[in-house]
Amino acid sequence: MECPPPICTKEASVTCELCEGPEEMTEPLKQCTAWLSAYFCEPRITEKLPIPSFHHPVFEQASFTRQVLWTLLRDVKFGETVSYKQLADLAGNSKAARAVGGAMRSNPEKFWSLGKGSLLSSSYVSP
Repeated sequence: MECPPPICTKEASVTCELCEGPEEMTEPLKQCTAWLSAYFCEPRITEKLPIPSFHHPVFEQASFTRQVLWTLLRDVKFGETVSYKQLADLAGNSKAARAVGGAMRSNPEKFWSLGKGSLLSSSYVSP
């Protein structure tokens, strides 16, 4: 597998490099690798890439938690901050701010919410 040149931007404090993988990668693995590399090295371009498939039980069944997490991933851009109430509105249930807090606590993919802030409506930073 050919290694792309290391990427480092003003946004990222790390250099990203992907090497020593299988000679051939499936298309979903290529998409996931490109998305993760962009997320950690050039977060602003992730919105231009297709969202990779996440194979975790929380994403396999229809639930409010899944709706909240997909909404966070899809609609809240890197560097933006939303309150739990705003995220509940975006997810389709404006009265479910507390449920959004529960969804955020059960988030199995915590890394992709790191560059996005979610706040309690009282403006305290959430745990």
